[in-house]
Amino acid sequence: DRVDRKIVLFSLEEYQINYDGGEVFWKSDNPMIASVNQSGLVTAFTVGKTDILAGSRVYEVEVVPKYNAFIEPYHDWNAPREYFEEYMESKCGSGQKTENMSTYVDISTNTVYAYMFDEYNNGESYIIQVPIMWIETFTYWLTERYFLLAKEDNIYTLLSPDKRTVVAYGVSKNGEILALMLPFTDDTRAIRDMRMEVRRLL
Repeated sequence: DRVDRKIVLFSLEEYQINYDGGEVFWKSDNPMIASVNQSGLVTAFTVGKTDILAGSRVYEVEVVPKYNAFIEPYHDWNAPREYFEEYMESKCGSGQKTENMSTYVDISTNTVYAYMFDEYNNGESYIIQVPIMWIETFTYWLTERYFLLAKEDNIYTLLSPDKRTVVAYGVSKNGEILALMLPFTDDTRAIRDMRMEVRRLL
């Protein structure tokens, strides 16, 4: 596919495309990653790539992360357990494994990563537990990768730009940050159950 220009931005940065081809309709292939108005002003939101279309011209916008202190989760929810474990072991070394959970600690931030698996050993959910001293950095890390959907009772619900992962995020009573990640569903009952589980954890 032909790309006329590549544009690299951080989350919440703006970029004005100067288009000299006359009147044209502007469109973003994925406005959750970056949007464009009808003057060609691009606004970056979440990490990823999208094409901005202006007539026959294509501008590839890549939103890159500014914050890299935490481990990118392994999100292929249909993958077998060993894929999750190999990935995390490459980042943190060996972890602790039980029948339905694998837990890892990143000593650079003292962050705990725990994957839960279903009866078929496929990824079911993922918890990141972060010390409160990292709250600002972790919030930036999270919000430049996930799109905010809702806030209710100090629990934030976010969605990945590919709409495959939903995140519930908050601060626990003992002063730790918790982010619970699950495969996305548009089943409102499942989302309500997720929020109740996060309330229980917090």
